[in-house]
Amino acid sequence: MHGVILAGGSGTRLWPLSREKFPKQYVQLDHSQKSLFQKTVSRVLNSLPQEKVIIITHKNQTPQIKMQLQAINVSQAVIIEEPMACNTAPAIGAAACYLEKLHGRETIMAVLPSDHLIPEEEQFAELLSQGKMAAEKYGLVTFGIKPTYPETGYGYIRTGEQLDQYTFKIERFVEKPNLELANQYLQDPRYFWNSGMFIFQVGHLLEQFAEHQPEMAGQLKQLDHENFTNIEEIYKNISPISIDYGIMEKSQKITVIPSRLKWSDLGNWQAIYEISEKDKDGNCSRGNVLSMDTKNSLIQGHSRLISTVGVSNLIVVDTPDALLICSRDHTQKVKEVVDRLKDEGRDEYIDSTKNTYHWGSCTILSAGETEIKELRVNPQGETHELADAEKDQHLLVKEGKALLKNSEEKIELFTGEHSLQPASTSLQIKNPGPEELSIIIIS
Repeated sequence: MHGVILAGGSGTRLWPLSREKFPKQYVQLDHSQKSLFQKTVSRVLNSLPQEKVIIITHKNQTPQIKMQLQAINVSQAVIIEEPMACNTAPAIGAAACYLEKLHGRETIMAVLPSDHLIPEEEQFAELLSQGKMAAEKYGLVTFGIKPTYPETGYGYIRTGEQLDQYTFKIERFVEKPNLELANQYLQDPRYFWNSGMFIFQVGHLLEQFAEHQPEMAGQLKQLDHENFTNIEEIYKNISPISIDYGIMEKSQKITVIPSRLKWSDLGNWQAIYEISEKDKDGNCSRGNVLSMDTKNSLIQGHSRLISTVGVSNLIVVDTPDALLICSRDHTQKVKEVVDRLKDEGRDEYIDSTKNTYHWGSCTILSAGETEIKELRVNPQGETHELADAEKDQHLLVKEGKALLKNSEEKIELFTGEHSLQPASTSLQIKNPGPEELSIIIIS
């Protein structure tokens, strides 16, 4: 079995913490020092070797992908770079064609989003094993999650005839319901959340593409599956569509394995609130927060103090360049804020002035023709590769001790010392000391 991890996304649903250049799968949502993407890869590696992991992402996100893989010591995964966002059907179809050419039509592929929360790793591994056996028998398998509350932001699956101990036919897929229907589905044992996780036998999946998306199937068959040199030309002729609308809801051959796995697709801030640890007043707070007479709210910040008084059922998310305040009942509309920012030509939907990584953080102090940024590196931390293809980089240590490593030498810098690194120099910065390192980079 191969694992196909979908790592695209545009960073709209958890704005302002996630952005177009930093979607939610790269965000650290807890104190584990791992992003959702890194957790997904690690979870898959419990069942598969590195060389059987395939990651599909937008080409602009490849540097971030490589950095995150490097941080968890993964070097053998295959990365397929999409030239443009075309939703999930083309991505999954491209991976299926790739696997068919290299390993044949009997190959089993697990398709997993990179931004889901699944804390029960042993149960997940067992579910993958069940899914593999079902895919070998039935060809096309998805996982349904037993609802634990009346969620209106998920699609649902209604199960039909039971085929074996674990597997059922799917009677129908159900669109996101209103609250009344969601409460009915919660009480009906036939209904499950549509998890968006699948296990396919490659040949069976490609047959469904040929039947339901013949034009796309023809285009994907023409891909150069060794180097993907013609993928941009192919994608220009493909209409974006999800695997759900394009294949799953049209096919009569899909099966489902129901599960009680703890799972969330973290599709909005309300989902984050649901899975977060809360205090006696129903609040989950992170950062510098002071709350009085505040109930059932999620409040998340960084260094700046956030104080709330006499409010309830709020989402408050503070970042260095944007602040979100919304009712917990309206978190699905955060995407509309991002759309508005795009329409107005603003930059806040694209990137944040401060991004957090496993090694520390990077804050843009000044943007424009000359960019100034501050890197803060944790004790014993080491950055990913830093390079500017067009400009020299001037580095000044503000606090602490830095070890600069490029292809030719290692340079030690102490507080107040500086170094000039020529354009295109591949550079990593390590903090060998016991205190946080602050270094200014001008380019």
